[in-house]
Amino acid sequence: MSKKVKKNVPQLRFPEFKDEWQKKTLKEISVSGFSNGVFNDPSKVGRGYRLINVKDMYSGESVDIDTLTRLEMDKKEFLNNQAKYGDIFFTRSSLVKEGIAHSNVLLSQAEDITYDGHLIKLSPRQNIYLPQFIAAALKNSTSRKQLVARGKTGTMTTIGQEDIATVKLAIPPIAEQEKIASFFWAVDTRLSQLRRKHELLQIYKKDLSIQILAGKLRFLEFAHKKTKVLCLGELIDLLTGFAFKSDQFSEIEGIRLLRGINITTGSTRWGEQTKYWNMQEKSLDKYELEEKDVVIAGSISIRH
Repeated sequence: MSKKVKKNVPQLRFPEFKDEWQKKTLKEISVSGFSNGVFNDPSKVGRGYRLINVKDMYSGESVDIDTLTRLEMDKKEFLNNQAKYGDIFFTRSSLVKEGIAHSNVLLSQAEDITYDGHLIKLSPRQNIYLPQFIAAALKNSTSRKQLVARGKTGTMTTIGQEDIATVKLAIPPIAEQEKIASFFWAVDTRLSQLRRKHELLQIYKKDLSIQILAGKLRFLEFAHKKTKVLCLGELIDLLTGFAFKSDQFSEIEGIRLLRGINITTGSTRWGEQTKYWNMQEKSLDKYELEEKDVVIAGSISIRH
């Protein structure tokens, strides 16, 4: 009896699709291979054509054209490096190996967009391969492992067109690509709405806090009562924390320390910022924090 060949199909898929997925290299997906972008001359920044840059690879599920910088160049150079709807871009270098070849897709019909020389462009054959699907597939763990493995590490990790060209993706027929991309779009839209709602609620809370704590806005049942202006020292007992030395810190055991970095970064929950006091020479009873104690950072380091 001949052994049954296992089909290349995903474990989870929409029920109306049964066809096997095909593995294709990125070179096979492309219209005409890969290309690098234009030289980003600092003296010509701020005017001219819109420019997709390295930072735009991290802007979301597609390139945000409203945040693009501009670069001046002649018309011929622009036409040779024009970015069009469906083009996918990869970063060429990274300080760390895991950061190589981050990608994003352009989903705008605007005709005045070019791209930076630190990026590699792939133009997929859109009658067979949906750009939104390819862009999503490039972000999954299987694709990322292939891209990271092809990075060449020296002073920085770099990747070339030939390296990216051999990466393989499992791709369904175009109808299933469209269904998957539509599903992801709906999820991303909902996430964007929730993020926006969260941002608006934070702004609302901040505005209310300013007015309430300044006494400009009050709850009706307290509106007739007078308010007092007091110094902070009249309300609470102030105590300066213990002067710990860096060589007395431990990463694994001892008494947990709340430091300035826990306050300024908002990481007051115990986690990777946690340090411990590992000496026994002093009693720390007077410095012990209790529930509802308020802590204020006396000094912080400012990084430019």
